[in-house]
Amino acid sequence: MDAAFELIDYFIAPEQQKYRALTGGFLPTLKALYEDQEILDKVPVVKLGGEALANSRSRPVSPYYSDMSLEMAEQFNASLKGEIPPEEAMGTLQTSHEEIVAEGQ
Repeated sequence: MDAAFELIDYFIAPEQQKYRALTGGFLPTLKALYEDQEILDKVPVVKLGGEALANSRSRPVSPYYSDMSLEMAEQFNASLKGEIPPEEAMGTLQTSHEEIVAEGQ
């Protein structure tokens, strides 16, 4: 168990995150590294990652989320497989989401 924690400490250390960003293009988990000029110069996507993190928001909390997400997964997968056109998937989702909300009230 101690070895596992040592490994975690190793990977989350700023030096390792910087190294992984510079050599592998991995986005760091430490906010300060999104301002590191060497990383910004060598890994341009980090700037976009920082902007995304700065502007991201949690999804709204909904008591219907799990039911809706199951239906979305089903419709998205069917559309991606070519079984139904995207327009049909979206129409089905609109109807099913309205039904889920109506049943929950």
